[in-house]
Amino acid sequence: MGSGIGLDFGLHYVSEKKYTFQLGASIYSLPATKPSDYRVNPIFAILTFGFGEAREKLTTYRALLGKVISLNEKRSIRANFSTGIAYNHHRVPTNWMKVPFGEGVNGSNYDHEDQSYGSLGLVLLPKMEFAFSKYFGLTIAVNTMLSPKRSTVGLGIGAVIGLVR
Repeated sequence: MGSGIGLDFGLHYVSEKKYTFQLGASIYSLPATKPSDYRVNPIFAILTFGFGEAREKLTTYRALLGKVISLNEKRSIRANFSTGIAYNHHRVPTNWMKVPFGEGVNGSNYDHEDQSYGSLGLVLLPKMEFAFSKYFGLTIAVNTMLSPKRSTVGLGIGAVIGLVR
């Protein structure tokens, strides 16, 4: 969370030598650059929890390799450093058009078109993992995605389910 919000899904494999492999996808909703007099009907904003207004959408597909370092003897606290490549699909609102009668179908005083494009990026994903049991744990991560089109940095909090320890 921050200026945007997102969801992250991934499959992780950790070898006995503590190397990791991860395939994953992330979906982010970020604030869009809007005209200065842009507004949304307050009732529409409440009914859509704020997601009805124009927002930039970023979908990322990634493959990562990494290393896990145990920080205690029980292996219940560890650092996981991963890096890899990503394909990013961006959808950005553009071509803002003022609605003639003050409010359009989307509840705002502007309509827009979406421009889509893709880019390759580098992902840096350091995580702290806390394994509370053999099958469940929590993670705190700093997710950095560097791309020529749009770079993002986010703080992630997640659950780990499976053979964790």
